[in-house]
Amino acid sequence: MTNMNENIATGRQVVRCYVYASAAQSRPGVIEQQVQECRALTDGLSTASLDYRVVQVFQDDGASGWSGPRPGYEQMVAGLERGDADAVLVSREDRLGRNPATQQSYRELTERLGITTYCAQVDRTGR
Repeated sequence: MTNMNENIATGRQVVRCYVYASAAQSRPGVIEQQVQECRALTDGLSTASLDYRVVQVFQDDGASGWSGPRPGYEQMVAGLERGDADAVLVSREDRLGRNPATQQSYRELTERLGITTYCAQVDRTGR
């Protein structure tokens, strides 16, 4: 996480976090719940020396993780490529995409850039 900034007032390293939320079918409250889970996750991740902060929220409401355009996801990836965030927070890993090619592409991108992905919920496989 070489892009982290130090908060002068507290001396803590700021970890810039993107939140990504998605729902294949548009249902009231689903996206908001995912965002709230991710914001709560920052409290659990922050320590005396690290301050996890949400810098931007991206969302795709009614967009399939299997196919079709996902503008929020594409905007998030572009921001990661620019170096605008140090971590990505999602409610569950499958929110990033269910298509194996998309999952592989995301893993390769985040590994190359040194981005850590945190999930608010652990899926049934224990990941």
